[in-house]
Amino acid sequence: MYISHFQSLPWVLMKSILEYVACDQSSAQQSSAQVTAVALLSTCHSWRAFVISSLCSEYNISIDRSYNAVTATLPRWPKQMRAPSLPSTGLVKKLRVSVVQWCSVINGSALEIFACSELSKTKFLAAHTLAVSVVDVAGIINCSTEEVDRAIEFTKDLSRLIRSMVPGVRQVDISWPNLYHVGLKKALLGFMNNATGLLYTGVRRVSFTEYGGLELPSTIQPSGQTDITHLSFRSSLSASRFTGLARACSRSLVELVIHEFPKDPTGLLYDENNTSVVYSSLQKLYIAQAIGIQGLVLPKTQNVTHFPRLRSLEINCQYPFGDDVLLRNNADTIEHICIPLDREFMHMNAKSNIFTPDKFKHLRSIKLLNYYGAQEMSQDDIDSIDRFVFSVSRSAAGKNLQIVRWGGLSDRKRLLYGLTHNQKLSNLRTVELSQSIFDFSEIIAILKAIPYLQRLWFSLDNNKHSVDGVVIPKLPSHLVKTHFPVGKHLNSVTFDKESKASVKQMAEAAMMLVLVSPSLVLSSVYTGKYTGFYSAIGCAMAKDPFKKFAHRLCPLANACY
Repeated sequence: MYISHFQSLPWVLMKSILEYVACDQSSAQQSSAQVTAVALLSTCHSWRAFVISSLCSEYNISIDRSYNAVTATLPRWPKQMRAPSLPSTGLVKKLRVSVVQWCSVINGSALEIFACSELSKTKFLAAHTLAVSVVDVAGIINCSTEEVDRAIEFTKDLSRLIRSMVPGVRQVDISWPNLYHVGLKKALLGFMNNATGLLYTGVRRVSFTEYGGLELPSTIQPSGQTDITHLSFRSSLSASRFTGLARACSRSLVELVIHEFPKDPTGLLYDENNTSVVYSSLQKLYIAQAIGIQGLVLPKTQNVTHFPRLRSLEINCQYPFGDDVLLRNNADTIEHICIPLDREFMHMNAKSNIFTPDKFKHLRSIKLLNYYGAQEMSQDDIDSIDRFVFSVSRSAAGKNLQIVRWGGLSDRKRLLYGLTHNQKLSNLRTVELSQSIFDFSEIIAILKAIPYLQRLWFSLDNNKHSVDGVVIPKLPSHLVKTHFPVGKHLNSVTFDKESKASVKQMAEAAMMLVLVSPSLVLSSVYTGKYTGFYSAIGCAMAKDPFKKFAHRLCPLANACY
């Protein structure tokens, strides 16, 4: 019996392929994935079983007082097919329970409705993740003291009931409003404290999101929780309760994600007695936002290594501290760095001597973003940041460095020269140059200088495409004859949203890159021009000069997103 190469692939690889083509939930691919999933449900038993298990891996339960009903859905199931009312509980890996009205939690109606449903008695033994959210905040009213006390009991019983459905859960994600209401202050405090405590019992991966008002009593009590390994927190409050929880788990934390940095972040690094806190197991630290915080002077800075095993540091805001506290004595362990650069960071780096030659030799990925757009800076400041980016990349470039992401660099010629005349960067696999504009000939030069490049992200200029003085319509044939192959390993190209080129110019550039890069089959536009980009490629393929290369360009047209 004939077996295709696809059928003979290892099952581990086959599962990854099926998961990608049938269960992709990205907005651009979701419709296509659902059609593919329907087709795969009619294939052989092993394929069908895997696709069904993937489609049933998430299960959403909604408690809605307005309709006095509990409903359940499979969010990954194709809309074209009727979903099973209750899949095999052994297939569900993530259970999400949403309470549609906040007031139904407080007055007990959510508990009453849910307790009467058959779903509340179901045990999802294979589920490793539980997500609990409260959606609508309308309808909140004042409560008497007796009603507040009953509300606390309602929330405790509801939390116990939800938690009992996933006895083997390892991760709990909580999301709800942090409303402050005079009549409900005690009820909210009781709900938060009791719900978080009951839902987090025995769990070591925790995600907590609050949204809404700015006033609320403490909601996370760190006492009794000292072994959390993964902690993610998002709140607009001063987060002393959060920093207390992080300190309590400083020995066990492996990953710490801070979506909104506390207004007084010293609580992360020093306890109430001003004693240094060391996160001895922490490998990943992510800081998304730190509004109004920069150059913070800490109580102690001498030789204390707070993060001795840090492997990944990602800061997507201005660096909040006035010294090297996040990068101190961990250059031998860090593999990924993302830091926005500005005048203050440059001064701090010069003072602390963070990025010196021969440090960070284990770096695999470096992302340095010029942050001068956030403040007025002189051209000298901007130039010093540009030079700093190249010096750091050169000094860190070793056999491990594979990914470079630079953003906002001001000098196009300097950037191009640095990429094409730096032997230490020739082994890169991914180069992302956001807000950096190049013409087509410069992209060809970059591909020649970095022969192992697999992924390229850049902005395309609106100049007429030209290489060696040859322009369209002769350029495609010229590239094939004189420059093929360039970028042998290139498989993905993305045009940044800052591109000045028209959709037609981007489509032409993508097709010509395909003609000289034998592995390139995927091109995308990081803007809202997806439909126009796809159409432009289709139109260009139907006529000269690209018509005769249609057989090579078809995969590109089918893979655009």
